[in-house]
Amino acid sequence: MVTKKNLMEIVQKLLVNVNESQMGNKYRDEIIAKLIDICSQNDYQFIANFEWYITVLVELSRVEGGTEHGGLIAQQLLDVAIRVEAIRSFVTRHMAILLENSHLFLNNSSVCEVLYAAAWICGEFADFIPNQMQTLLHLLTTTAFPAHITAVFLQNASKILSKMSNEKTDDFYKLCDELIDKHLPHFLTNEDLEVQERASSFLQIIQIIKSEDLNVEQLFFAYALNPVAAKAQRKVPIPVGLELDLPFV
Repeated sequence: MVTKKNLMEIVQKLLVNVNESQMGNKYRDEIIAKLIDICSQNDYQFIANFEWYITVLVELSRVEGGTEHGGLIAQQLLDVAIRVEAIRSFVTRHMAILLENSHLFLNNSSVCEVLYAAAWICGEFADFIPNQMQTLLHLLTTTAFPAHITAVFLQNASKILSKMSNEKTDDFYKLCDELIDKHLPHFLTNEDLEVQERASSFLQIIQIIKSEDLNVEQLFFAYALNPVAAKAQRKVPIPVGLELDLPFV
């Protein structure tokens, strides 16, 4: 029986098994799935320390041999970061470290899904990034990841740059020039259309930042992000006169 008092002890024992070098991949993945299920059940009712849970998720993303549950780990990171405002600074710092070491995820297509969450969190909560310029450049170091992850890298790199645009120093303008001349051109020729579009949009944003005195930050951060319950849409009444079953033509 899992309780708030024994959750950490149970998870720690499961982590020991996960990190056993002779552990088979299938058995390891079953343990990881069960561990996350235990922690997340009933909207995390047994978790008293969410910083601890974030460190557990980060550790799971780094297990030797990888895991097929990268998407599940990513979903948990995103869910906790959005729901628990108090730990956003903590989780953002850890996600910046993951992006700094993104090369370690290149050989596992599932685990690299964690980088999707890391990029999204760093972009959405960019105020908490210890070194915004460094993290931005880490997002643009390679095109070797799957296209949907590369596209998210580009989108959130542009969000980080918009945060940095509040202080337009010489170093900031130098960074803009480097992005235009060095970092972004190879994304424009990517075989994936969404990656091309994100790169092109990023370049246009940089040009606007350089040439006009606009508050670009408002494009991305005009409204605070709040969690929405999965079943919230059911509570929204259908407007009077709206006929969803009526053909348009």
